[in-house]
Amino acid sequence: MKITFSMLLAFLLMAPGCNSSTSTKAASEERDNVRDSLKHQRDEYIQMTRAKLDEFDQKLDGLDQRVSAMKGAAQTDFKNAIARLRDQRKIVADRLADVEKVYVESWTTMKPEVDSALAELERSYDQMGATYEHATAPPAKTRSRQ
Repeated sequence: MKITFSMLLAFLLMAPGCNSSTSTKAASEERDNVRDSLKHQRDEYIQMTRAKLDEFDQKLDGLDQRVSAMKGAAQTDFKNAIARLRDQRKIVADRLADVEKVYVESWTTMKPEVDSALAELERSYDQMGATYEHATAPPAKTRSRQ
């Protein structure tokens, strides 16, 4: 009887151990799935933000071409405004690089900083466009009266 009781007790002690191994494995797999999902989200965000930065590069290159047609103080002011935009663009790129470097689990805490810097860049570009629109617009054609 003692042997049967000892065997039953040993079996009962081992059973929860087997179950915890299965639950530990499931929890580990769940953590891996969450991590993979976060990594995928981060990679998509980085790709999308880089595409926006590429668009800004093209816009800024276009502004550089427009500034060459200007003269005097207007040209200097426009060049300085473009330089400020390039500085803001670099800030966004630096913050995005930081997002790439952090642990995948914590990238979402940095996302608002990148979004805010990108929104500020867009606002600055729009404001500059409104300010210098008249200075860089091609002269209006006038009809000659006959």
